[in-house]
Amino acid sequence: SEIFTREKLNVIGVNTQSKQGKAHMSFTVEITGLPQLQKSLLLIHEVDGVVAARRA
Repeated sequence: SEIFTREKLNVIGVNTQSKQGKAHMSFTVEITGLPQLQKSLLLIHEVDGVVAARRA
């Protein structure tokens, strides 16, 4: 959530599923454009424990 706040991403939806100690989380966010999307995905990839982050 720190990245969402710092990058001023407006989260409009969250879906979380947990199985065998692993969580799959999907976030729907409003962005201002491609540069903000690219930067945010790079920052999310750097979070400890994140296996993947991508645009759906």
